[in-house]
Amino acid sequence: MLVLSRPPGTSIIFTSPAESYLITVLKILPTGRHISLLINHTSTTTPGQLHVRTLELPLNTTIPLGQNVTVTIVDIGKDKVRVGIDAPNFKNIHRLEVYEAIHPQTPPPDDDHPHPTDSRVPRPSSPTPPSLRQTPDSQ
Repeated sequence: MLVLSRPPGTSIIFTSPAESYLITVLKILPTGRHISLLINHTSTTTPGQLHVRTLELPLNTTIPLGQNVTVTIVDIGKDKVRVGIDAPNFKNIHRLEVYEAIHPQTPPPDDDHPHPTDSRVPRPSSPTPPSLRQTPDSQ
């Protein structure tokens, strides 16, 4: 079991070729003995569908999330939660900010404003519109 500490508002992502989960710690409830989790799940067997559920869980609760995947609330602190993940078929289990650093998303190319990393091919400058051209008479 992998155990990760997460403050409220942060997430854990784990992926496999067939499916992925995103678990977000929403809040530590005022009692300090329960937390609220948001669980998102996608699968290649149901493309285009996102399965979402929100749960309030007490300390030491284990919930199944699919075949061979369980999440356990290991510890609840004042400002963080320790979440245990047992997911033997998943090779990638990360804090969301680490996953985003490893797999940066590049925006789709915009023809008017190309992304700086799109191409290293030199491009000619845009022609100056006639209304902005300086003529010898206008100087």
